[in-house]
Amino acid sequence: MAKIDQAEFKRIVSAINDPQAPRPAGLLRRPPVSNTRRAADKMFESVLTKAGLDVGKLGKMLAQDQSEVRGALQKQMAGTNFSAAAAAYRQGIAARAKAIGLLKEPYTSTLVMLDTAFAIWELPHPEFNIFIGSDTGPMNNWIKVFVNEIAGNNATQFMFYFVWQNTSDTDVVINAASVLAPGGYCEIAAAPGFLSGDHSWLGIYANFRTIRWSGWGTDPMTGQNADQTPYPGFQQSQLQAIAGLSAWGGSYFGSGRDVETHPPFVFQNFEVSQNQILVPARAVAVFEVSFNLSYGFDTGGDTADWVYADFSTDANAVFCPFVLLEQLSP
Repeated sequence: MAKIDQAEFKRIVSAINDPQAPRPAGLLRRPPVSNTRRAADKMFESVLTKAGLDVGKLGKMLAQDQSEVRGALQKQMAGTNFSAAAAAYRQGIAARAKAIGLLKEPYTSTLVMLDTAFAIWELPHPEFNIFIGSDTGPMNNWIKVFVNEIAGNNATQFMFYFVWQNTSDTDVVINAASVLAPGGYCEIAAAPGFLSGDHSWLGIYANFRTIRWSGWGTDPMTGQNADQTPYPGFQQSQLQAIAGLSAWGGSYFGSGRDVETHPPFVFQNFEVSQNQILVPARAVAVFEVSFNLSYGFDTGGDTADWVYADFSTDANAVFCPFVLLEQLSP
């Protein structure tokens, strides 16, 4: 099996760009309450306190608020690189067609279990206030994560990496699968406001991808060296939602859902997979299984706002016991 230097490995994977990869930030987040709405809230409260209300000014502010909210989708669309995603999609289709072509001939099926992670890491950078600990071992790869925030926004990923090499002198096709098994508890809350309350959210999901590490040659679609790039073509089985919580604080003029709690996680398996991966002879692949967190507040900073996720107390942790490969060889 090929040897990989961990420091160099971490430097490279942090720079890998995958235009089709889902992003933690904003995946489960509603459009934010605009600054105009917050300003209107403060004005309304002040005017009512003084027993006077500038209805015309308030109406203009609320109209501007609607315009800002409508513009949120346009900004999101403008920031999406559809050309890069389309190119990655075509690469994935071409790679899958080549894998299917190999399977037209008789082949044998062999199961391979990778039970010890080569590395565990957090991207975009380690945050040791929430990354409590980790360890690797046969069927015992785990991380401990603890989040307790009342303000700000964050999107982070905890990755388990497994390494495998096609040791044969022929190309093979593999189907790869893994699971994340979290044990813990999460809850969020949002403080009420006079006109509109705070909004808090928490999104958790699992993701799987294959990185073409070494020996992959030239990508026929791009003409570029394929090494140290993600295997092209996103499959829906690579993404698995674990939790999605949103809380709105409400106001004096309407109710909100100011606290939302997820049932305890008791190490149920959340499965992710990627199929029909064509691996050249002697090539090395890295499989990445990630536990993704996206959380934050539109305003926050009040003790009645919080995002709480405990996957660290006592026996609680997030386990990734293995990556299971089905190797299909001519």
